[in-house]
Amino acid sequence: MLYKALWRYNGPPQCQYMMRALTGHHQQREPRITAFRDRVIVEGWDGLDAYCVHVWTLKMDGSHPVIAEFREYFNTWLAVIVRSYGKEVRVWQSEPRLHRNRSLQDIVLAI
Repeated sequence: MLYKALWRYNGPPQCQYMMRALTGHHQQREPRITAFRDRVIVEGWDGLDAYCVHVWTLKMDGSHPVIAEFREYFNTWLAVIVRSYGKEVRVWQSEPRLHRNRSLQDIVLAI
């Protein structure tokens, strides 16, 4: 049952990036990391079949930032849009290098 729950919420075992990072096992390719305001966006790949985007929301705990919210998007094309001065500005967009010829679901994250 635990295996099914992990697969449902984190993707197949070979794609559980956060679990690997927390346990000390790291992926072979360097992820693309972008920070914007209180968000950190991490984009990673695992071969041709797995593409993952993590979005962390940081809050200050005294003088140290802590992760207050964690979102994971698996095999999803993500665009991050900010509303500023009455205009919507795209500040980040997925670049799934190996998946350009493949259909991925789209999500817009408005912050």
